This record gives sequence, C-alpha cells and structure tokens, in this order.
Amino acid sequence: MDEEAVFMIQSPIKPAASPCASCGRPAPLADTGGTLYLWWPAGHVARKLLTAVRDAGLPVTTAGTAARAEVPVAAETLAQVAGLLSAALTPVEAQAVRALFLPQGTPADIDALGRVTTLARVAARSEAVWLDRLLAEDRLTSHFQPIVTTEGGSFAVEALVRGITAGGDMIGGGRIMTAARDADMLFPVDLAARACAVRTAAAAGFKGRLFINFSPAAIYDPDHCLRSTVGLIEAAGIPPENIVFEVGEADSLESLDHLKNILRVYRAAGFKVALDDLGAGYASLNLLHEVRPDFVKLDMGLVQGVDGDAFKAAVLGGLLRMARELGIPTVCEGVETEAEAAWLRAAGADYLQGYLFGRPAPLAAQTS
Repeated sequence: MDEEAVFMIQSPIKPAASPCASCGRPAPLADTGGTLYLWWPAGHVARKLLTAVRDAGLPVTTAGTAARAEVPVAAETLAQVAGLLSAALTPVEAQAVRALFLPQGTPADIDALGRVTTLARVAARSEAVWLDRLLAEDRLTSHFQPIVTTEGGSFAVEALVRGITAGGDMIGGGRIMTAARDADMLFPVDLAARACAVRTAAAAGFKGRLFINFSPAAIYDPDHCLRSTVGLIEAAGIPPENIVFEVGEADSLESLDHLKNILRVYRAAGFKVALDDLGAGYASLNLLHEVRPDFVKLDMGLVQGVDGDAFKAAVLGGLLRMARELGIPTVCEGVETEAEAAWLRAAGADYLQGYLFGRPAPLAAQTS
C-alpha cells in the first residue's frame, strides 16, 4: 500500500448496513443523514475518486497525502453518491476501496470499525432501499411450482420467493436474491423467504411435500439461526419428512464444512435435503459424495433440448444412471416440451418440473 487516505462526505442521506451483534444481519437503512468515509489503497484510486467528485461539482477539501473532504449533499442520495464513485473505478478498485457510512450522531469510534466494508457493497446496499421496504412492510410472498411423477401425478411443490411492489406488481425471485447478495442482506431475506414459504403453506392447509430453497451464506450458526424455521414448520403441522431443503451447487462451494453442519441440523429435525442444479458446475460429483442428498435436481441447462442434443443426452443420461445406482431420486428441472419429458421418462428420471406441468403460482392454484 503506497498511500492511504480518508475521504469523508457529509450528506443528508441514508446510512449503509451495520451488522447486529448477534448474527451480522444488516440494520435497516435510517432516514437521517450522515458521513461516508473512504480509505483507498493507492494514489491513482484517490485521483479517480477526487476527479469524479469534482466533475460532479461537489466541493472537496484535501490535506497533503491524507485527503479529507466534506461534501454537503442536498438533493442526492447515498445510492447516487456511492454509485457515482463506484462508476469512476474498475470493479476491482471498487472492491479494494474500504467504506463506512455513519448516520448523524453516531461516533466514529472503535465500534464503527466493525461496519467497514467495500465501496461496491455500500453502493449496492444503498440501492437496496426497496428490499428493506419489502421486508419492513411484509410484502414478500411465495409462489409454488409443481413437481410431478413421470406419469404426471402430483409429487411435491417448490416454494419460490416473490415480492410485491407498493402498486401491486410482482418482483421476481431472481432480482430479490441477487440484490440481497450484493447488498449483504442474505440473512434477513433468506430467513424471510423460508418463513414465508412455511406460513403460506400452513395458511392453505398444505401438508404435502414442500421443497424450500436456502442459502448457506445466510446461516451463521445453524444451531441458533435455524430455530425459527424449525419452530414454524412444527407449528404449521407439516410432517418434517415432507420438508425438503434444497441448496444449489454454487451456494455450496464457499464452505463445505459449514454446509454439512447446516444439513446436520436439518436432518436432526427430520427434514430431507436436495442438491439443486446438479450438472451446472464442475464440483457436482464431489458434492454428491460429500452431501449425500435425499434428492438431486438436474440443471435445466442440461434438460432443455436434451431430446435433440447428443452431448446433453450423454451427460444427463450418465448423471441419471449414477443417481439411480446411488439410490438417490432425481428431479429434472426446466421441462418445457413433451419431447423432453418423453426422453426423461425413457432415461429413468424419477420426477419432472417445469412450465410443461405448471408455472409458479399461488398455492391455491396448484392444489386445485
């Protein structure tokens, strides 16, 4: 590090995330102004940041090699300011710049250091105000997609999170979870999504098999963090053996030991486990050995068009045979045509899921 400087912006804008003492979950964004502190690792990064501020017409005060600036912001928001600064840097530089936003009246003391993050994360967090509002105003909901036997009979449903805008429009689960990851909000969003799935099923009187997604990164201490989910399922009266928690391959790679500890807690409560997106990445086979799931879900990228693609057929056929030899039931995702379904039946798939059998919808539409 050839130079370190602090860049401070005074602004009537909203603060970035701050972790709670127990679980590291971000606090809701406050409505007060505050101060944005930045530390950068190299002089050329400082020059980029200061140039961006000056080009935007914001006043900057510097003092030698340790640049310090106080910039009153009236009409701007934290998202706009942080986004402006991030845009002036490469993605790698934005990750290298450390950032801290403190609301007015919050001392810049040793306790604040635990909230230092990256400029990129501050920008993402400040842009996720809509996500805070979804949680605060209880505007998450669950849609459910059927999973059927190869003969077309009902087997299970998968709960998929959705959001509802203030105007009543639907927000897709992909947008919600991507924003949650970028803004360091996986803990509250993943917890709320799991709870929403169980509560929605309970309200509809559903007692069948229910697949629920989860992210290992959102669970800090399984013995503590999963208590509320386990309690909700018990209160809903859904038999524990009918609950299948599914985790994607990409979510499983950061800490395999952590994932196995989570699965230990789930299985001790009587729940089943599914490995999602098998075949989507390079680590699939090792995960099968390590996780030893109760179900595997084959990635839609392999399923779609498999009836006309010899390479997909060879790979998918091999995975189905391997799962069958291991005694693990298979769910093939993304089935959209009768030709795909026919190929999967002939290849020995156990269960099918996709638009051919039903789109995600409220549970009442699925159970009817």
